[in-house]
Amino acid sequence: MSRGLLVAGTTSDAGKSLVTAGICRLLARRGVSVAPFKSQNMSNNSHVCLAADGDGAEIGRAQWLQAIAARVTPEPAMNPVLLKPGSDRRSHIVMMGRPAGTLDAGEFATGRRHLAEAAFAAYRDLASRYDVIVAEGAGSPAEVNLRGGDYVNLGLAREVDLPVVVVGDIDRGGVLAAMYGTHGILDPADAALLRGWIVNKFRGDVTLLTPGLRTLEQRTGLPVLGVLPWLDDVWLDSEDALALAAIPDSGASELRVAVLRFPRISNATDIDALAAEPGVSVTLTSRAGDLAEADLVVLPGSRATMNDLTWLRERGLDEVLRRRVAAGGTVLGICGGHQMLAELISDPAGVEGGGEVAGLGLLPTRVEFGAEKVLGLPAGAWRGHRVTAYEIHHGVAGLVDGATAEAFLDGWSRGPVFGTTWHGAFENDDFRRAFLGDVAARSGAAWEPRPGVSYADRREAMLDRLADAVEEHVGYDALMRIVDAGVAPVGRDPLPVGRAGRDPLPVIGIGADGWSGLGDLARALLVEAEVVLGARRQLDLLPGDVTAERTLWPSPFDPTEAIAAQAGRRVVVLASGDPMTHGLGRTLAAALGPESLRVIPAVSSVSLACARLGWPTEHTPVVSTLTGDAHALLRHAGGRALVLSVDGGTPAEVGRILVEHGWGESELTVLGDLGTATESSHRVRADAVAGPYPRLNVVAVEFAGRVSWPEVAGLPDEAFEHDGQLTKREVRAVTLSTLAPRPGEALWDIGGGSGSIGIEWMRAGGAAAISIERDAERAARIERNARALGVPQLRVVVGTAPEALAGLAAPDAVFIGGGLTGAGVVDAAWAALRPGGRLVANAVTLESAADLVTWREKLGGTLTRLEVARAGDVGAFTGWRAALPVVQWIAIKPEESP
Repeated sequence: MSRGLLVAGTTSDAGKSLVTAGICRLLARRGVSVAPFKSQNMSNNSHVCLAADGDGAEIGRAQWLQAIAARVTPEPAMNPVLLKPGSDRRSHIVMMGRPAGTLDAGEFATGRRHLAEAAFAAYRDLASRYDVIVAEGAGSPAEVNLRGGDYVNLGLAREVDLPVVVVGDIDRGGVLAAMYGTHGILDPADAALLRGWIVNKFRGDVTLLTPGLRTLEQRTGLPVLGVLPWLDDVWLDSEDALALAAIPDSGASELRVAVLRFPRISNATDIDALAAEPGVSVTLTSRAGDLAEADLVVLPGSRATMNDLTWLRERGLDEVLRRRVAAGGTVLGICGGHQMLAELISDPAGVEGGGEVAGLGLLPTRVEFGAEKVLGLPAGAWRGHRVTAYEIHHGVAGLVDGATAEAFLDGWSRGPVFGTTWHGAFENDDFRRAFLGDVAARSGAAWEPRPGVSYADRREAMLDRLADAVEEHVGYDALMRIVDAGVAPVGRDPLPVGRAGRDPLPVIGIGADGWSGLGDLARALLVEAEVVLGARRQLDLLPGDVTAERTLWPSPFDPTEAIAAQAGRRVVVLASGDPMTHGLGRTLAAALGPESLRVIPAVSSVSLACARLGWPTEHTPVVSTLTGDAHALLRHAGGRALVLSVDGGTPAEVGRILVEHGWGESELTVLGDLGTATESSHRVRADAVAGPYPRLNVVAVEFAGRVSWPEVAGLPDEAFEHDGQLTKREVRAVTLSTLAPRPGEALWDIGGGSGSIGIEWMRAGGAAAISIERDAERAARIERNARALGVPQLRVVVGTAPEALAGLAAPDAVFIGGGLTGAGVVDAAWAALRPGGRLVANAVTLESAADLVTWREKLGGTLTRLEVARAGDVGAFTGWRAALPVVQWIAIKPEESP
């Protein structure tokens, strides 16, 4: 059987579906044959895929999305049981993609054995065809009242031997208690399957959370595998009713869409593509005023069409819709919503209880529910625009005798009323824009289509961003270690040596000369060790006298889990050279605390390189490609620097970067296998790097060629690629002086323009900078400028403040150069600013200068007027040409701020 992993959650909507999708995409990107799985999904949001016989089959929308993430074809086995609630006490069963009766509330805990057997069989079928199965749980494994009939959470894990990770939503609060409670309430056999915790949806500074995470690890004996940040743009393909409120408010109002929120709303994901369209705002509502004022009203799908139609009438919303249509307002019905637009709805097969009811009469159609559900992947066109979609329905609409109407996909339109049973139609970009354009023309709205917006590309970008977050904050290797280990017993105490009164953890630096280069203390500790953690190259340097178990160090490094697996044993960590010089020691100290470590360094590759070159170490900048981007080398252009290489290909990458940025004449010295008998030195120009070079190498760069930019703040304007949105040199120099960057501090640059402030902040010694820019083209320009000027780690956030500020790490300084007049920007920045931090804003217009006066009255601070004039030609003479004066406001946030 293939390997697998179960992603459980402390609650519904903790983020299990999206974390599962992110893991699937991460594994797929690494070449792993992976498939998603969910034994049972309770959702009215579903999708159609093809069964083995070629007919349509229905699975949960989330599992369809996860299959897309895994880059495999969706199939019924990925969600063998789908429960679609028809009322508060009864759900319709879809088993292996086809209708299979109903399930009453009283049967939920005990009456599902046949469903469990189908689910287990489906899992084993997938496991025979894929290398890894990533299964998603449902609700919470802590629901011990349902444990007897469980086949989705720990019931599945016990049946097919799955290790379990538990996801918790910190945004709702109480996540540590929820995780601790989950562990505590499980019986020992179930708890033994848990492998760790993943904190989801975190906003702010993770160091504030670290003490709580360590307490959780101590109390449960399980590691926190990672803390995933809040991701603003992963709301697509919502599975859960709880997630419907997560549609982001884009602030757009050029075209207003009101979606009627039925009690039994189904396939609400149809509105996701509308919400993703620039300039379109979407509201999920049941208010009459919203329906009257919107440019478009959508009646979405419903799992109980006749009951939801009654609900609509009881609120008088039927009359609101009729008045709207009479006034020319556009109404669109999708599936169940389409059926409600008919003159009559009949149910002779008893699908919704039987009988017939009058529809809204807005289309000249009659709907009849058939016993067989229609499942398909249709295709068609509207006004020349090709449309692919999927359909899931019992009700079939036909024109009443003698009636006429225009064709609209598989349905009809008459005047401003449109109806179709096709779901997913608006994911077709050209059709979506054409339809919304028609709506705008009917309502007189100012909205116009923005060509180039691809919904499929947005979904792919979302999945890749999820995978990026999982890779960065949890790690591919950490996940695969859990998958590979399966349900084998693991150590339950994650606390490293050095905690809870134990001796510090020895971290021993070892050079390429191996054992002979170690001192007596390092040798003694290694001889006494029971386990030595290290990279293969380091472990191979140890002689036979060291009898400890040699364990490969995980990459990316996960100290909590790796050391937890060795609980109660004498552990020594091996690192290269000096662990505190761009090495492992820094990572360990940040994760475990410096007091937990006993670092014994060897001579670093930096010291060896400087010794060979005759360069003073204290005046030699070092750039590590092991932990960062080689473009950081360009920060030292005009001087010299050392580059710590990832592998033998790094010298060529360094040469390419130098040539690309005009430093092709620079001299490189590639120092290979430093400190060994095979040590080598190759000198070559950057534009002639050829290789091959040893895997272990350091690249010394001596810049030559064009004039370099100075290190001081206030770079010439021509140092930046820009479109005119640039804080000019003199004002920029004053602004950087006012912002006063210090080591370890972070900046928000709101309204980045060309990125000059954030870039110069980092060049002046600031640790981090985030540039917030709403224009995507300018954002790309900022990234190019950051790479060219040697600070590729500058982060660019594409979005509009204050919305784009949510979830960003708290800053030590904020600069507002653009977007000052945006509502709520200063409030949000001031609230996020750390106590003692600086807020600096520049204003050019009278209106924005007046705003600064108002803010100074509210928050205090200092106002300064900056005026610059440059000499220029005045006919045959020379005169002063004054630039627009700049008003600058600086405010320091009190240490005890209200």
